[in-house]
Amino acid sequence: MQVSVEKTSSLGRRLTVEVPAARLQVEEKSRLQDLAKELRLEGFRRGKVPAEYIQKKYGAQIRQEAISKVLQQTLGTVLKEQNLNPANRPNVEDLKDVAGENLTYTVSFEVYPEIQLQDFSKIELTKEVPDIQAKDIEAGIQKLQDQFATWTEVTDRPAKMDDKLVIDFVGMLNGEAFEHGSANDQTLILGSRQFIPGFEEGLVGAEANRDTTIDVTFPSEYHAANLAGKQAQFAIKVKSIQSKVLAPVDAAFAERIGITDKDVNKITETVRTNMLKYVEDLNKNRLREQALEKLYAQNTIDVPQALLDEEVHRLIHEKQGDHNHNNSDVEHNHDDISSEQMAELRTEAQKRIAIGLLLNEIIKKNNLQPEEERVLAKLGSMALMYGGKADMLRKMYYESKEMRENIQNMVLTEQAADLVVANATIKEQQANFYDIVNKQG
Repeated sequence: MQVSVEKTSSLGRRLTVEVPAARLQVEEKSRLQDLAKELRLEGFRRGKVPAEYIQKKYGAQIRQEAISKVLQQTLGTVLKEQNLNPANRPNVEDLKDVAGENLTYTVSFEVYPEIQLQDFSKIELTKEVPDIQAKDIEAGIQKLQDQFATWTEVTDRPAKMDDKLVIDFVGMLNGEAFEHGSANDQTLILGSRQFIPGFEEGLVGAEANRDTTIDVTFPSEYHAANLAGKQAQFAIKVKSIQSKVLAPVDAAFAERIGITDKDVNKITETVRTNMLKYVEDLNKNRLREQALEKLYAQNTIDVPQALLDEEVHRLIHEKQGDHNHNNSDVEHNHDDISSEQMAELRTEAQKRIAIGLLLNEIIKKNNLQPEEERVLAKLGSMALMYGGKADMLRKMYYESKEMRENIQNMVLTEQAADLVVANATIKEQQANFYDIVNKQG
């Protein structure tokens, strides 16, 4: 078998393979024999159809099947021998099949880039260390008091912001009720911004068991076109008003935040410890994100065009909320995407693929294996999304190869990112606890 390899671009390759005619003839003969055993024709017993008859009737089909099998076998062998790792399905561009002559074919594809990872120690990361003051701990305790708050009925005053109301309402345009504009026993916390602007504010001062009417204007960008920008009137009956009562800082409170002996004196230190742990978890994720950004900036690699096109396609449908983007039978229309948006998507896709390739190289180079403890932790966090059914999720994990590979790949990606963090230079800087927590991005 003769092989020639042509480099068509930095990652593009074209293979020309010549297969001896004898190899194809052996495969044809084998397929003919298999067909002779299976074939059922009227007038012949099974397995007794003459080979000449089969060749005359099914020769073209046998030839194509033999060629297909030879292509599959020889291409796999050639790729392995030439140490080529295709990034996309090789495309047969030219096939020469002449009876009695050697079979030749040409395939084109892209390969994955060769990656030479740079020294991780040259990567600099910033870690924010919380400077937790007494006032920060007090604010943390107050947040917990609010989290554990109860509600009590109010009968001696009108509604005010932060109260919880139970209401019936009917929305009207030009005196007529509109669709989906009514509800009974609706719970609403004033100031939660659950309703359109003006609605909750209009209920400040309302009294229980009284009817009231408020006028509001729907936002111009409101999702229902028939209501956008329109003035409406709501007839509302306030059925009850409840006031929030913060949880007292007592033994029961102490127990709820994990102090098993209910010692109130331990609350301050426990809250402080929890605040530090919360920032530690935040920093773990933020350091990973920084590390991947710096890793990408540090290592410039070519991205296979086929992978880039596929990722752009996926991003488009991800942003459009289409979960069927892998379905080749679905028609896709991208006419609503501007050239500027497409350029941004391509940049994002290029970055995602490059980071993925770099992480894969780290995994391979360091022979990383998924750590069982991390896998179980990942299953535990995923179980929260399924109503806490951890046992069911573990069962699915061990029974489904696809699920097992997906979770292990997620864990390996985290391990690779953590390896970069562990070898990077980390500079610490102090910051206010709430500044760290509320930091965007």
